Amino acid sequence: MKSLLIKIMNEFFKPAGRILKGTNKVFFPLLGFAALLWFLIRVVPKPSRATYPCQRAAFPIASGFIIWISVNILSFTGIRKLAGYYKRKGKLTVIFPCMILGVFYLVWLTLYPVHSNYASTAVKDEIFIPTDSANSPVGTGRGIFPGRVVWAFDTTSVKWDGRNGRWWDDQYTDQAEVSDMLARSLYRISGKENDSAAWDAIFKYFNNRHGRGNVGYKAGEKIAVKLSLVQCSSPGSDGDNSNFTPPQTVLALLRQLVYNAGVDADNITFYDIMRDIPTSITMRCKNEFPKVHFVGDEAGKYQQKYTRDTTIIHWSEELTMEINGGNTAYLPTIITEASYIINLANLKGHRYVGVTGCSKNHFGSMSADGNPNTPHAIGLHCYVTVHDFIIPGSAEWSFTGRPMGSYNALVDLMGHKDLGEKTLLFIIDGLYSVPTESTPNDEALKWQQAPFNNNFSSSIFMSQDNVAVESVTIDFWRTEQAVNPDLTQVFDDGSGVHNVIFGNIDNYLHEAARADDPPSGTKYAPNGDGVRLTSLGVHEHWNNANDKQYSGNLGKNTGIELITITPTLKAPSNLLVTKPVLNSALLSWANGGITDGEIVVYRSIGSVVNYKPIATLDGDVESFEDTSVTSISTYYYRIKRVTDSTYSPFSNAAKVRITNINNESINYSFTVYPNPAHQTIHLNFSNPVMGMVNIRIMDMSGRIMRSVQLQKSGYMLQESISLDDLSKGLYIIELSAGNNNYNKLFQIE
Repeated sequence: MKSLLIKIMNEFFKPAGRILKGTNKVFFPLLGFAALLWFLIRVVPKPSRATYPCQRAAFPIASGFIIWISVNILSFTGIRKLAGYYKRKGKLTVIFPCMILGVFYLVWLTLYPVHSNYASTAVKDEIFIPTDSANSPVGTGRGIFPGRVVWAFDTTSVKWDGRNGRWWDDQYTDQAEVSDMLARSLYRISGKENDSAAWDAIFKYFNNRHGRGNVGYKAGEKIAVKLSLVQCSSPGSDGDNSNFTPPQTVLALLRQLVYNAGVDADNITFYDIMRDIPTSITMRCKNEFPKVHFVGDEAGKYQQKYTRDTTIIHWSEELTMEINGGNTAYLPTIITEASYIINLANLKGHRYVGVTGCSKNHFGSMSADGNPNTPHAIGLHCYVTVHDFIIPGSAEWSFTGRPMGSYNALVDLMGHKDLGEKTLLFIIDGLYSVPTESTPNDEALKWQQAPFNNNFSSSIFMSQDNVAVESVTIDFWRTEQAVNPDLTQVFDDGSGVHNVIFGNIDNYLHEAARADDPPSGTKYAPNGDGVRLTSLGVHEHWNNANDKQYSGNLGKNTGIELITITPTLKAPSNLLVTKPVLNSALLSWANGGITDGEIVVYRSIGSVVNYKPIATLDGDVESFEDTSVTSISTYYYRIKRVTDSTYSPFSNAAKVRITNINNESINYSFTVYPNPAHQTIHLNFSNPVMGMVNIRIMDMSGRIMRSVQLQKSGYMLQESISLDDLSKGLYIIELSAGNNNYNKLFQIE
């Protein structure tokens, strides 16, 4: 048999064999045939193996072999020799091998066409076009309203010019607007009309789904919030103009959890264990909530270093392709000990993943031995890359794009019991969006499609469905002209200029939506128990970029439902504090002839970042007297118009300085001593109100110098506060209890 095979090969490939000597006459055909056979045996049963190093080596040899055979078969000499051999040896001797090769060739062309995903990145890359048609949902929606995604959009939330100052300064990113966007998103996700009821519904849905019963949040349960801080690697830095989760969004979420969900700040941890948390986030939050925790890559003044747990992620496919990868992925204790996770990601492009969202955000939730770059040490990049990512001269950081219908490691993160399956809310902050994971915010994109109209993206996306919210943000990203101008290339990763959005970007969403029966055939079981994941959510693409309609918006009982929240009413104007009086401030404004809905009055005491609603008025009134002025401080006011279906942006801000208070009618006692003070000041506060008490020391400009948060459980509260490092001069000590604020003026000598 062996001699017959050699004879056939020698005769069949004799035209090419003349250039070879001795045994080389059959070496190339045998090698090519073996490479082809090996590739088909390994890859046909499981296409994702096509990206294995051995198959990437076999591919060019087998390809050359097929091309070489084709040329020889079609050549005149080849045909003549074949005819002669046919006469001498009979039909079967020639037809059988030709049939086998022909079948192999057809299978090859069907599964791996020349225009496949393995093309070099030097070739111009086309804009991402989904393989599935519009409004063709797959998977099972999750949430109180299954598959619902809320999109809050307000251009007045972002006022930065892109050049001066820092984008996260309050004059450029409006804390009140961001807080309002977040609150309104919670209302629409839950179907409730106030903050506390919204959180109660969200917790009850989660606990019901996880077999804990129809219960809300229980005191003492811990919540971990994953931030997106990929550009923050300098301990103690304020973040400058890097791209990271906005401090305004973090503080808005923290206030919601403490004031409305009833979570003690001591049970809340914000983290990214691969990065360091900017002081622009930590100081803002610690000033109001001293007990809140921040955990990062290392210990610092405002953050702790993470502690590794023994819990690991069991990848559903062995991670063998990445150079120096393959190390075990461990989770930190802040995750394993938490009862809930909130995933707070950023909306941005990614050079090899396409679009980053909540799933990719969990690259900062793991640790590993080996390379300090955790995903690299684990070996994740080769299993999430959506197109060929080649950096010349760096084999270690060059990855082959994953084909559609292949295993994707993001699905394991989405389905792990301590990550995606422990997540209460998926939030993608899109106040600013950047084209790649390494692009700072001073290169943030101004979006062109309506309703953005050349403004920053100014958005917040929220869902209880991981798959749905990332399907939506991918649709926004792939159709935005600022991201893909004229469908040409927009960035250079070192291997050539590329369009940001290309490759098999939504492969992982197809896999996740059908995790129980994915296109790849992978058995996704990341928890080490052998139990296959069920559907992780619903995936589909909208009908078009103008209408932005998903199946749920078209009246179907399946698929995604996109709820849009954006101010469409005209805001009241010319807000003034016209008559400040004892224990009172009189506001006036102009409605401009609009009387719809209601006017909501917001007030902040001592700073411009703590606005809270204090009154709701009929829509036709144009004045309001605030009679709850109970402390010496600067009072800031803003108003907005609200109807059942929409609302206006905030009006202009008006402020008044109250310096004279009559406290005779107020049922409380608040004393501070000594006054003047030196190193320490003591306070006594008696009041029937129980609960959280916030104490702040401010200079005369309203800047917060000290902040303490205490739990008041009795009628009397006594506390001593250090004045170390504070300069001599006049200060205000402010105490907030319930809905009231109390102030005292004191001096440091």
